[in-house]
Amino acid sequence: MRNRIVHLGIGALLVLGYFAGLPGFLWTPGSGLAIAPVMVTGDAETPPALPPQTGQHAAWVTADDGITLLWARGDGLYAARWAPGEAAWSPPEPWLDAGLAGEGWLDGGFVPQRLADDSLAIHFIQPGPFPALARLERGGDGHWRRHRAGQVLPLPGGEPTLRAPGLPLRDGGLWMTVQVGDRESLYAVSADGRLQGRQFLSAPGEQISLLAESEAELLALLAPAQPGLARWRASADLGHRWTLAAPLQALAEVAPVPLAAVRLDARDWGLVRSDPSGQLFWHRSRDGGQQWLAPQALVRSSVACLQQQPPALHGGRDGLLHLVYPQHDGTREGDCRLHYLPFRVDGRVLNRESNHE
Repeated sequence: MRNRIVHLGIGALLVLGYFAGLPGFLWTPGSGLAIAPVMVTGDAETPPALPPQTGQHAAWVTADDGITLLWARGDGLYAARWAPGEAAWSPPEPWLDAGLAGEGWLDGGFVPQRLADDSLAIHFIQPGPFPALARLERGGDGHWRRHRAGQVLPLPGGEPTLRAPGLPLRDGGLWMTVQVGDRESLYAVSADGRLQGRQFLSAPGEQISLLAESEAELLALLAPAQPGLARWRASADLGHRWTLAAPLQALAEVAPVPLAAVRLDARDWGLVRSDPSGQLFWHRSRDGGQQWLAPQALVRSSVACLQQQPPALHGGRDGLLHLVYPQHDGTREGDCRLHYLPFRVDGRVLNRESNHE
């Protein structure tokens, strides 16, 4: 009996020590949000077509002189780049592989982040019995270095997944969406890569998309677990307190696919949503979500493909919107490839058809 008590005591100390080494998961407001520049709505150059690509977890990275599309294919991270004035996208090329990050490093998705010195960081889930958040950072010498931010869950197990885009902070930190099972939560990472906090905003099955309205104001768009109305919540103090969730009636019925949102200007918002048939629509509100213009049909996909790869939307400073969405291109179920669709803020589509590989 005495030995059993001793063993239980040792086990309790180990558990306490284990939890003492984890972040407190208490949400702190942070330093303020980094707000993207206002989009210019004048005439802009029409981007060239981009051939469909095999892969998933597509995400955009912006630089002053162009945009880069990143996506995962197996254990490799691929990239294609375009800048105004160029006649074509750069040929897709492998950017990073498992050599530095380890096998399976892209299974849990990734979130790119442009740092203050214009270098790039890639956040990902380091797989294993204790999944951890990690990041690869490319220094001025061109070499990539890996940093471990902290364990994603307080207990072992689970298969967490990151979903781009992240929401950058003014001090170089980042907020990102992490899904475990049927729950999504918001994680905070400091500028030096430490996991600082976690908070839950959605009901089980709902999927979160964040929109930054100002340095302190946030909008959380919640896609439903089943076809139905989306919901929204707002915060005026950097996510410390949120309004109660309310239905987003203007979008009509929404498929269980994350919404892709973009801030065009102060109180001028746009988002892409899928209806239950897989049709993608562009919605715009110019008064902070009180009224919405008539939705513009963009392109048809399938809900099965969209659940594998949610639409990825980027608002360029030149007034163009760049959308990546999946399309079923093969004969087998699940043969979904990434397609590119540029359009203007009024919903007018450019280069509707992509060239095939």
